[in-house]
Amino acid sequence: MRGCGVVSGLPTTLHQQYIYAGPEVQNTKSMGLDTVEIVLRTEETFNINLPDDECSQVVTVGDLYRLVLGKIELPYTRADEIEAAGQGRNRSHLTMPSLSSWSPPDVWLTLKGIIVDQLEANEEDVTEEATFLRDLGCD
Repeated sequence: MRGCGVVSGLPTTLHQQYIYAGPEVQNTKSMGLDTVEIVLRTEETFNINLPDDECSQVVTVGDLYRLVLGKIELPYTRADEIEAAGQGRNRSHLTMPSLSSWSPPDVWLTLKGIIVDQLEANEEDVTEEATFLRDLGCD
């Protein structure tokens, strides 16, 4: 049996990957390892469920941020305003981060922390407008 590898450089959402299996390329809804880890850590950290159909719409970090805010029923606050005001705290490395209440600044900084940690990205590259695949190199 032939091995499978991810074909990079194709325009996809966070949740879609194009898998190369033998001589043909198949469009599947399979996630790469980085994507799986980001989704799993996000679900665990915020104690939410992110179904495939919702993840399939996520292209940018801002899309994921707004999805998480919607799941925990918080209003949207622009990330650049949060960072300029120095609000919130990153809870991505806490053992039980979802036990206390969340604020939009906490959500943004924690989600950003997850992405920086998982992708080994530069903190300044993780913006609402950054795409997971093109800008951050997520597989």
